[in-house]
Amino acid sequence: MTKHNPAQKSLLDWVPPEKIHPADPNVKSAEVRRLSRQNLEVLELLKRGPARTDELCRITHRFSARFYDLRQAGYVIECVSEDTATGLRVFALKESPAASAGGSQDGGNYADGSNTD
Repeated sequence: MTKHNPAQKSLLDWVPPEKIHPADPNVKSAEVRRLSRQNLEVLELLKRGPARTDELCRITHRFSARFYDLRQAGYVIECVSEDTATGLRVFALKESPAASAGGSQDGGNYADGSNTD
């Protein structure tokens, strides 16, 4: 007989991911699914901590457009550092729609695990 692990979630606990559709009303319907997926991937990266431009470009080279969509959905994304010599920028999720009443979210690590300090 197998033992039940209380920490393991049941399939009945599964919740579909939220959808963040492109904010631009001129986006073709064939592109909505791809851009919505990119929005979620960028959001998940930022939720893990500050993300550098090279990390964001692995998802999409138009990450600023995805930032626009996320901002329109209520997320606050800020550039927290910039190296003008290399063009490398670091962006962080400062607030989400659910957390807007409870304060901001500050990350201390980059999405790849390295530290911002």
